Amino acid sequence: MLWDQHKTVGDKTCSGGIFVQDHNACYKYQIMKEVCLLVKFEKDLSHNTYSWVYTGGCFKDNKPILYDWADTDVKYNFHSVKFQVRLDNRPTADYTGEGDDDTPL
Repeated sequence: MLWDQHKTVGDKTCSGGIFVQDHNACYKYQIMKEVCLLVKFEKDLSHNTYSWVYTGGCFKDNKPILYDWADTDVKYNFHSVKFQVRLDNRPTADYTGEGDDDTPL
């Protein structure tokens, strides 16, 4: 998603967001700043296939997208979103959930 909406009912101070009186809600948005994917090259000799497999994201909790809070006075065009694809050097068990989740990315 390019953006993520957060709604808080009854927050009339609405710092950093937009308060909509009819909804009695404050709306705040996070916008996409970066995308970073981890991939691994896999060979299946029995089927004679080779492929790049997505193994997760580079950010906290293995997320592929980094968001930042939007400023209500700025019009965003998303032309400056950074995209990265990185080679995942972790053992297979580390990205499939079969191993220890403490492996640093």
